[in-house]
Amino acid sequence: MGDSYSFSHGKDMRTVASELMEQHAGWVTLSRELAIPETTAKNWIRSYRAVGSEAFINMGDVKRTYDYETKLAAVLDHVEGGMTRQEVMRKYKIASKTSIDTWARNCRRGGPDVKARAEGQAARVARHGQAQDARTGARRGESQAQG
Repeated sequence: MGDSYSFSHGKDMRTVASELMEQHAGWVTLSRELAIPETTAKNWIRSYRAVGSEAFINMGDVKRTYDYETKLAAVLDHVEGGMTRQEVMRKYKIASKTSIDTWARNCRRGGPDVKARAEGQAARVARHGQAQDARTGARRGESQAQG
């Protein structure tokens, strides 16, 4: 078995990479100048083009999450609308092609009822919010009656 390597590149390296990409450096130049794997250079260029310089530099500081509606819209644009991953990444400011691949795979497994599930989830979220509001209102009423 081969060794498993994990690469972690800090903000300083991503800043230098961003400066190179602003000068239209390609993945070969990026890989050589920064001594990073070619695959990493290709992924960085893809992410940089999708989210821009500032978000690219800050990638990894905070885990980005996307609401269900954004995921669904991105997947439908990719799977049904024929948009490329790169186009979807740019449109929805998604930094990772892996996210789109995962969401598309889940959509394909779910079949044509994905839209119905999304609507069902939105309704559950709304009901949950209303239930919380009712409980909060009841607590406020109790505290006012005691006061």
